[in-house]
Amino acid sequence: EIVHSLAHLREYWSSLVRNNREKLLKIDVYTIETLQLLAPGISTRDRTTAKGIVLSGAVFSNFTQSERSSIWKKMKKKDQVIPSLYTFFRNMR
Repeated sequence: EIVHSLAHLREYWSSLVRNNREKLLKIDVYTIETLQLLAPGISTRDRTTAKGIVLSGAVFSNFTQSERSSIWKKMKKKDQVIPSLYTFFRNMR
């Protein structure tokens, strides 16, 4: 279960950048910490929050506007809580 959960975590973030390793490395800790626990594909409130901070460049700041738009299109379709190591360890209790 631990390996599966970690694989899911990596898969989520990788999928936002089309499994591009260079782009994956551009995702910073601030972005993950800010977005963790939001569920933009499920919650209207979270969708509004996430959309604003993604498209404004407050998060994913190492990406171009076009790249952030592409990331947002993928993110808003996911019907799950945005995972992080925080959520991973919280779920392991």
